[in-house]
Amino acid sequence: MRFFTRKVFNTLVPGSSYCANWHLDSMGHYLTRIHKRESRRLVINVPPRHLKTIYASISFPAWVVGHNPGCRIIFATYSMERAAEVHRQFRAVIESSWYQDLFPAMRATKQTETELITTAGGGLLATSVGGPLTGYGADLIIIDDPTKAEGPGQDVARNRANAWFSGSVVTRLNDQKTGAIVVVQQRLHARDLSGHVLAKGECDHLNLPAIATADVDIPIGPGKVFTRRKGDPLHPARMGWTEIHDIARFMEPAQFAAQYQQEPVLEDRIVVRSWVKFYDRPPARRAGDRVVQSWDTAYTAGGDFSVCVTAVVRHSEIYVLNVFRDRLLYPDLRGKIAYLAVQHGADVVLLENFGAGADLIADLRRDQPAGMPRLVGQQPVGTKVARLKAQVGKIAGGRLYLPTHADWAEPFIEELVGFPDDPHDDQVDALSQLLKYAGRLDDPTRGIELNVISIPNDNPPPWTPRGHRMGRPGW
Repeated sequence: MRFFTRKVFNTLVPGSSYCANWHLDSMGHYLTRIHKRESRRLVINVPPRHLKTIYASISFPAWVVGHNPGCRIIFATYSMERAAEVHRQFRAVIESSWYQDLFPAMRATKQTETELITTAGGGLLATSVGGPLTGYGADLIIIDDPTKAEGPGQDVARNRANAWFSGSVVTRLNDQKTGAIVVVQQRLHARDLSGHVLAKGECDHLNLPAIATADVDIPIGPGKVFTRRKGDPLHPARMGWTEIHDIARFMEPAQFAAQYQQEPVLEDRIVVRSWVKFYDRPPARRAGDRVVQSWDTAYTAGGDFSVCVTAVVRHSEIYVLNVFRDRLLYPDLRGKIAYLAVQHGADVVLLENFGAGADLIADLRRDQPAGMPRLVGQQPVGTKVARLKAQVGKIAGGRLYLPTHADWAEPFIEELVGFPDDPHDDQVDALSQLLKYAGRLDDPTRGIELNVISIPNDNPPPWTPRGHRMGRPGW
């Protein structure tokens, strides 16, 4: 479909330059699998202005009916006005001389603002999400941006789209064994139509964030993949680091995470997964580094977990080395605190100076185990939610690093991004406490007389605040 879509683009946007990119090849590959009936369900998530509508909603159906004029297609989007505009562009393609030369058997017998019927009985019906489909059947259904990205009534529109899909769309396929459904959109919410479809399983998913959050091989053709590296922009020729940075500056973090990173979070969530950065090898100790251990303690049988987060604090960056999590009774907990401190060479151990933590601090100070570093009691202020929100800027700023390969890393991230809805919050509590303490370590006025205005930093860290090598702009 690559060269066909280039012709479609030139027809619809004459005078503009078509900028090829691997992500367009990947969309073409996944859509070709639908056309060949190698796949029956497909969700494509891609940021705005990356040619998703031209590729999936105009070029693809024109390609399909060109090869099979008897194919019946339903196209739906968030409004009838938008549906009519996309249908107008679809008609402009199939009425072009090059298209009719390419597909001489594809001719229309009926055309309206929202419907086209071919001489072979196929065609395309354009409608709005939630619109009536009774009496219409299809071999292929394409849903492009089922809800608008802005405007009032988002919850109502989202719920209506999901109910419409489950109650109407899936029943409109002429053949349930061979019929196909494609959903293409920028993510807007964890429970948007993409999330609704993906939650059902058995669906191909092409996920294309604006900035890659991990190294990944993405299929771009039969037996061909494009290796996308963590941190790479999706289409740098059209939207590179500078442009993405400008967009992110003017958007709410959660909004940017959904629409551009394809990682929506529920409204009450605080942390976005893509904010967490990774390292391959533990950082070698440097002058000025501090190994800090932060504990969230509990010692009742069968009760809450005790958690210890061990991290190297380097300037404004936090490299988590280990997360210990277990249910322990008091004697075992006391011994584990001392053991982990020695094992990781901790410079300081943080314990909540409240409830069970206050008793532990008093006990450990009274009878300090051999090799035990300095204990620092931390007084919790505000709710658990308020404490994490107070520190979330450090995570959103790309200052929190986890090891790429660690068994505990994924459960840790799941609890962090699931907070406060996740049933457990002990790891979050320990992290919030550590981040607050790290912020004090990074304070350039710490331990300096008040008449000192500033201190030059002659040894800046080798990483920018967003976790990318110096010389590459952060975002």
